[in-house]
Amino acid sequence: MNKVRNHIVVLFLVLLSSCTGQKFDKTLWLNDDPAFYPQRKPMADDLIQSHILIGKSNTEIVNLLGKNGSVDTTKTGKIKSITYPVLIRYGFDIDPRYWEDLQIRFDTLQQKAIGVEIVKGEDSRSSLEKIFAE
Repeated sequence: MNKVRNHIVVLFLVLLSSCTGQKFDKTLWLNDDPAFYPQRKPMADDLIQSHILIGKSNTEIVNLLGKNGSVDTTKTGKIKSITYPVLIRYGFDIDPRYWEDLQIRFDTLQQKAIGVEIVKGEDSRSSLEKIFAE
């Protein structure tokens, strides 16, 4: 009886662990709400864990993730990285207070993706600094 119970517990844990994240879905990614991107974060985690972008060219990545990525290039025009927003949190104004981006790094010679990571940022300005910056 204990063996059966142990097998059931193990099966339950396996099923539970497989349901924790959103697998990448191109349609959901491309149609996610650009004000907040509520669905992109779990899909970005899947892209990182699955290594699906590694070895892909810029064209292949743009075909998969869309054209709204921010491209960083070398002085000679070679792509160093493409960054896609995956999470945005706003405060009391129109400026984001916190954000996370999916950054895809490229080998500048081969022009293939060599690394994928989440880059986090936050607005560290005080409310007073924000008022006088405008």
